[in-house]
Amino acid sequence: MFNQFFITGILVSMPSSLSHQNDYLIYLKVKKPYDEYDPAHNYVKLPVLLWPGLARRISDEAVVGSILEVKGRLLNKAEDVNTIILKAESCQVLDYDLQQLMKKKK
Repeated sequence: MFNQFFITGILVSMPSSLSHQNDYLIYLKVKKPYDEYDPAHNYVKLPVLLWPGLARRISDEAVVGSILEVKGRLLNKAEDVNTIILKAESCQVLDYDLQQLMKKKK
């Protein structure tokens, strides 16, 4: 069974430590695959867990509003079978890459 995900989204919050775990939490704003009647609701805020090294890298390279590409796996929480967690394995800040592409387009 495949349980990997690939998401590109906008960073909503900087990594914050979870006190009971060795993980960090960020939120990504991701566009829904369909449009709502109200354009303000066309995005969903997804929580993503990060390991400490990845959280440090995001804190150093990104700011709120940066575009991130995240790859990871889906996990079930042990306490609640219906809760799916996005656990990031790698992340790339795309701001610099997008700026270079825009310069080449001009």
